[in-house]
Amino acid sequence: MPWPPLVRFRPASVARIIYASLLMLAMTAVAGGETGRIVRLFNGRNLEGWVIENNAQFSVRDGLLRLERGTGWLRSVDTFGDFVLTVEVRFLEPSANSGIFVRTGPTSHSDETGWPDNGYQIQCMDIVDSPHPLGSLIPYGAPEFVHSFDRDAIRRAIRVQGEWNTIEIACTGEEMAVRLNGVPVATARSIRNSSGHIGIQGERGLLEFRRIEVRELLGAGAATPAAAGEILYNGIVLPDVWPPRDRDPMSREPMRVPYLEIRPEIVPIDVGRQLFVDDFLIEHTTLRRTYHTPEKYGGNPVMKAETALELDGGRRPAAKPHPGGVWYDHRDRQFKMWYHTGWYEKDQPHGNKGLALSVDGLNWTRPKLDVIPGTNRTADPNPELRARAGGSDEVRIDWFARDERERFKSLNFYHGGAGSRINVSADGIHWSPALAKTGPAGDRNTFFYNPFRQRWVFSIKVELDGFSIPKMRARQYWEHPDFVRGAQWGPDDPVFWFGGDYLDEPDPEIGDPPQIYDLNVNAYESLLVGLFQIHKGPVNALLKPRKMPKVTELVVGYTRDGFHWHRPVRTPFIAASRRPGTWDRGYVNPVGGTMLVVGDRLYFYYGALSGVSPAVGTLPYAGGATGVAFLRRDGFASMDADAAGGTLTTRKLRFSGKHLFVNAATAEGELRAEVLDGAGQVIAPFSLQNCRPISADRTQMQLQWQGEPDLGALAGREVRIRFHLRNGRLYSFWVTPHAEGHSRGYVAAGGPGLRGPVDSPNGF
Repeated sequence: MPWPPLVRFRPASVARIIYASLLMLAMTAVAGGETGRIVRLFNGRNLEGWVIENNAQFSVRDGLLRLERGTGWLRSVDTFGDFVLTVEVRFLEPSANSGIFVRTGPTSHSDETGWPDNGYQIQCMDIVDSPHPLGSLIPYGAPEFVHSFDRDAIRRAIRVQGEWNTIEIACTGEEMAVRLNGVPVATARSIRNSSGHIGIQGERGLLEFRRIEVRELLGAGAATPAAAGEILYNGIVLPDVWPPRDRDPMSREPMRVPYLEIRPEIVPIDVGRQLFVDDFLIEHTTLRRTYHTPEKYGGNPVMKAETALELDGGRRPAAKPHPGGVWYDHRDRQFKMWYHTGWYEKDQPHGNKGLALSVDGLNWTRPKLDVIPGTNRTADPNPELRARAGGSDEVRIDWFARDERERFKSLNFYHGGAGSRINVSADGIHWSPALAKTGPAGDRNTFFYNPFRQRWVFSIKVELDGFSIPKMRARQYWEHPDFVRGAQWGPDDPVFWFGGDYLDEPDPEIGDPPQIYDLNVNAYESLLVGLFQIHKGPVNALLKPRKMPKVTELVVGYTRDGFHWHRPVRTPFIAASRRPGTWDRGYVNPVGGTMLVVGDRLYFYYGALSGVSPAVGTLPYAGGATGVAFLRRDGFASMDADAAGGTLTTRKLRFSGKHLFVNAATAEGELRAEVLDGAGQVIAPFSLQNCRPISADRTQMQLQWQGEPDLGALAGREVRIRFHLRNGRLYSFWVTPHAEGHSRGYVAAGGPGLRGPVDSPNGF
């Protein structure tokens, strides 16, 4: 194609120097976790999340995006600012020609090509000896920029026709860098478009694409990780030493939350619904905050021991996750539950984990699997350890797994000094041999994926001496970007995380100091939500004499940096009944996955013990069953006003979207808003008078102003939003590019109607 005139060249040696510095900044930022969302633009099934411009000839076949010659282009629905884009492409014909557009406007040339008229193209053609070889940069109506490429590097890196090439494009501020199959090949400076769409060009020949993935960079261009610490998606700057190693295991003081003491000057809100669980987003308010707890389902338990496997001959029947997992698999459109069939049956040759399925999350069936024909038993992941009996297990769907054989992951503990093992599975039924033995740990360990930082986090049980209760239960923390390598921590690697503190409430009849027995975590919208299993006693030796299961209950906590927990309410989020004869008398435990998004509600599954054994009478670990409790979506906390009304003014915000949505209950009142500049002045026409009031009770409603269709004109600016509320509750707000209201936040363990781990058109 013709080479546009507004390009100035630098010698290749200078290009290498420029690239080295830029790539060190941009790519190291990704490796160090200085990123926001990971967005998978191509889902392998269809073109959701894309717009076909000018009749471009793209289709999806066998999980691949195929370009069928022709002109036009494919445009992403979302726009992006600073990011690293990874594209895998292969050329199926000689001189097959396409291009990758970044920071590109939505409009096109009116000529026969129909390509963008304002953006930047990275050449995607299997050619080296050309004025514009593979990986070089070309402007399309964008302001002038300085461009360099290294032809020798391209020649070394390019792969032959039919093989996959990986192109990585880093955009940070006004700089851009390209890497081909891991080799630096091109750079550009003075890139004036600060954000825009991503696109794929149609030109000639046959090409196929498979992985198209964006890792958003937030603040990467402002400072190097070594100088300023990691900058998170929400503007929080982590300390240079991470994770922190200053926690005192013997302290009973509540955990400090540094990001609530020193908050970012500007809070980016492009990721997810913004919840009012703390003051992170609030500059000033006259509203009052109310914390809410879920309502237990009247039909509980939704699972109880019924089959021969679960009844355990009447001795210790159980049908409960411990913590197992409950997830919604959007591929199969089913709820899936991994749970204990009976309680630690060490004499069972195939383990004691079963799989149950549901279409509504309330009515569960037991599929007949091939592991033990006629039963729903899944394969024992570590049969050589069966004689030691399992202590706990957790199962998670890895939404981001690149290898389908590792889509399901589990962590399993075995007593008798055997420790924990990690296993993977393609279907959640047949499990691999152990991939690794974990480092030192107790018997109640869990793990979760922090998608905001692309880290696997292991929550490790530790027992502390020196308290009134011997071996006080607490937690250690360990993180790693790789699941298998991360599980192999050494004895000195994990750091002390937290234990019970003086705000945790003891049981009034037992009186023991509360301990942290377990923790399950998942990403929900713009933060991580954790369910803390609080152990209130009695000690194990007293369970049989008192004829009761131990008393454990769930308390909720929130973290915006992944380590420091804000636990504003210590009363139970989900409580034990404590009443003899009830299915949830004690031992209430959280479930892997933490919660699911089901329409306008969140589903929290939990396990519990009745302590009733049909064969023996009373046994502390008998009578395991599963229940569910419901909470309004985003309903952890609300900001409330009475008939007199009140206001809430946010701190300085920055967003790239344009549609403002709220979750509010104002059927008997109203909600309006105005937008302020950095000096606190109203930005016309986004005034209170122009705002159309909302008087309804829904979890997703759009706020709009007369004379302006949306907030698009304010994208990228520093603004505050002042909400005016009367007779109602405000639960959350968010600004999104999607008119349908997709928040671009995380959806915990998924749910019906969602297409993946993110609330977006394609689920990623």
